[in-house]
Amino acid sequence: MRVDKSCSTTHTFNRTRRKTLNRKPSLIQLSLYQPEIPQNTGTMLRLAACWGVDVNIIGPCGFVWSERRLKRAGMDYIDHVNVQHFPSWTNFKERKRPGRLVLLTPHTEQSYLGFPFHKDDCLMVGQESSGVPQDVFDVRAPI
Repeated sequence: MRVDKSCSTTHTFNRTRRKTLNRKPSLIQLSLYQPEIPQNTGTMLRLAACWGVDVNIIGPCGFVWSERRLKRAGMDYIDHVNVQHFPSWTNFKERKRPGRLVLLTPHTEQSYLGFPFHKDDCLMVGQESSGVPQDVFDVRAPI
Protein backbone atom coordinates (compact mmCIF):
# COMPACT_ATOMS: atom_id res chain seq x y z
CA MET A 1 0.00 0.00 0.00
CA ARG A 2 1.16 3.50 -0.70
CA VAL A 3 -0.33 6.39 1.20
CA ASP A 4 0.87 9.83 0.26
CA LYS A 5 1.62 11.60 3.54
CA SER A 6 2.94 14.75 1.86
CA CYS A 7 -0.17 15.13 -0.30
CA SER A 8 1.80 16.18 -3.36
CA THR A 9 0.17 13.37 -5.35
CA THR A 10 -2.70 11.01 -4.81
CA HIS A 11 -2.36 7.26 -5.05
CA THR A 12 -4.73 4.34 -5.03
CA PHE A 13 -4.42 1.62 -2.44
CA ASN A 14 -4.07 -1.27 -4.88
CA ARG A 15 -0.77 -2.98 -4.03
CA THR A 16 -0.57 -4.93 -7.29
CA ARG A 17 -0.99 -1.94 -9.60
CA ARG A 18 0.39 0.94 -7.50
CA LYS A 19 -0.75 3.55 -9.94
CA THR A 20 -2.37 6.92 -9.70
CA LEU A 21 -5.97 7.05 -10.82
CA ASN A 22 -6.15 8.27 -14.37
CA ARG A 23 -8.64 11.10 -13.96
CA LYS A 24 -8.69 14.76 -13.11
CA PRO A 25 -9.32 15.78 -9.50
CA SER A 26 -13.01 16.01 -8.71
CA LEU A 27 -14.56 19.41 -8.17
CA ILE A 28 -16.35 18.79 -4.88
CA GLN A 29 -14.27 16.97 -2.27
CA LEU A 30 -15.20 14.98 0.82
CA SER A 31 -13.03 15.42 3.93
CA LEU A 32 -13.11 13.17 6.98
CA TYR A 33 -11.77 14.85 10.11
CA GLN A 34 -9.97 12.33 12.32
CA PRO A 35 -12.29 9.40 11.55
CA GLU A 36 -12.61 6.93 14.41
CA ILE A 37 -14.49 3.94 12.99
CA PRO A 38 -13.04 2.10 9.96
CA GLN A 39 -16.42 0.78 8.83
CA ASN A 40 -17.84 4.33 8.70
CA THR A 41 -14.76 5.48 6.80
CA GLY A 42 -15.33 2.59 4.40
CA THR A 43 -18.90 3.69 3.82
CA MET A 44 -17.76 7.22 3.00
CA LEU A 45 -15.05 5.92 0.66
CA ARG A 46 -17.60 3.69 -1.09
CA LEU A 47 -19.89 6.68 -1.54
CA ALA A 48 -16.99 8.72 -2.93
CA ALA A 49 -16.10 5.92 -5.36
CA CYS A 50 -19.68 5.90 -6.67
CA TRP A 51 -19.79 9.68 -7.05
CA GLY A 52 -16.24 10.08 -8.38
CA VAL A 53 -15.39 12.42 -5.50
CA ASP A 54 -11.88 12.85 -4.08
CA VAL A 55 -11.45 12.16 -0.35
CA ASN A 56 -9.23 13.85 2.21
CA ILE A 57 -8.45 11.95 5.41
CA ILE A 58 -7.33 14.34 8.15
CA GLY A 59 -5.43 12.49 10.85
CA PRO A 60 -4.77 11.14 13.20
CA CYS A 61 -7.30 8.38 12.62
CA GLY A 62 -8.82 6.43 15.48
CA PHE A 63 -7.68 3.19 13.80
CA VAL A 64 -4.57 1.93 12.07
CA TRP A 65 -4.57 3.19 8.47
CA SER A 66 -3.25 0.16 6.57
CA GLU A 67 -4.16 -1.73 3.43
CA ARG A 68 -4.79 -4.94 5.38
CA ARG A 69 -7.26 -3.27 7.73
CA LEU A 70 -8.98 -1.38 4.95
CA LYS A 71 -9.48 -4.59 2.97
CA ARG A 72 -10.70 -6.35 6.10
CA ALA A 73 -13.33 -3.64 6.49
CA GLY A 74 -14.58 -4.61 3.02
CA MET A 75 -13.05 -1.74 1.11
CA ASP A 76 -12.17 -3.64 -2.04
CA TYR A 77 -13.38 -0.65 -4.11
CA ILE A 78 -10.70 1.64 -2.69
CA ASP A 79 -8.68 1.50 -5.89
CA HIS A 80 -11.47 3.60 -7.46
CA VAL A 81 -11.02 6.55 -5.09
CA ASN A 82 -8.42 9.32 -4.99
CA VAL A 83 -7.49 9.58 -1.32
CA GLN A 84 -5.14 12.10 0.23
CA HIS A 85 -3.99 11.58 3.80
CA PHE A 86 -3.13 14.67 5.82
CA PRO A 87 -1.36 13.96 9.12
CA SER A 88 -2.97 16.94 10.88
CA TRP A 89 -5.53 19.73 10.61
CA THR A 90 -2.69 22.25 10.23
CA ASN A 91 -1.22 20.27 7.32
CA PHE A 92 -4.65 20.09 5.68
CA LYS A 93 -5.21 23.86 5.96
CA GLU A 94 -1.81 24.56 4.41
CA ARG A 95 -2.26 22.19 1.47
CA LYS A 96 -5.94 21.91 0.66
CA ARG A 97 -7.25 23.02 -2.69
CA PRO A 98 -9.00 26.40 -2.92
CA GLY A 99 -12.68 26.53 -2.15
CA ARG A 100 -15.02 26.75 0.80
CA LEU A 101 -14.92 24.33 3.69
CA VAL A 102 -18.52 23.22 4.28
CA LEU A 103 -19.08 21.42 7.56
CA LEU A 104 -21.88 18.84 7.56
CA THR A 105 -23.17 19.07 11.13
CA PRO A 106 -26.38 18.59 13.09
CA HIS A 107 -25.55 21.76 15.08
CA THR A 108 -26.92 24.36 12.68
CA GLU A 109 -30.20 25.90 11.62
CA GLN A 110 -29.24 25.76 7.91
CA SER A 111 -30.67 22.85 5.93
CA TYR A 112 -28.66 21.25 3.15
CA LEU A 113 -31.78 21.44 0.97
CA GLY A 114 -31.55 25.21 0.62
CA PHE A 115 -27.79 25.58 0.94
CA PRO A 116 -26.04 27.16 -2.08
CA PHE A 117 -23.29 24.62 -2.84
CA HIS A 118 -20.38 25.72 -5.05
CA LYS A 119 -18.55 23.49 -7.49
CA ASP A 120 -15.26 23.74 -5.56
CA ASP A 121 -16.67 23.11 -2.06
CA CYS A 122 -14.95 20.75 0.33
CA LEU A 123 -17.61 18.90 2.35
CA MET A 124 -16.33 17.90 5.79
CA VAL A 125 -17.63 15.52 8.42
CA GLY A 126 -16.19 15.40 11.94
CA GLN A 127 -15.34 12.60 14.31
CA GLU A 128 -18.18 10.21 15.00
CA SER A 129 -18.01 10.82 18.76
CA SER A 130 -17.37 14.55 19.01
CA GLY A 131 -17.54 16.29 15.64
CA VAL A 132 -14.85 18.91 15.09
CA PRO A 133 -13.02 21.16 17.56
CA GLN A 134 -13.78 24.88 17.75
CA ASP A 135 -10.83 25.96 15.57
CA VAL A 136 -12.16 23.79 12.72
CA PHE A 137 -15.74 24.88 13.35
CA ASP A 138 -14.72 28.53 13.09
CA VAL A 139 -13.44 28.30 9.49
CA ARG A 140 -16.42 26.57 7.93
CA ALA A 141 -19.74 27.31 6.28
CA PRO A 142 -22.05 25.03 8.34
CA ILE A 143 -25.02 23.11 6.99
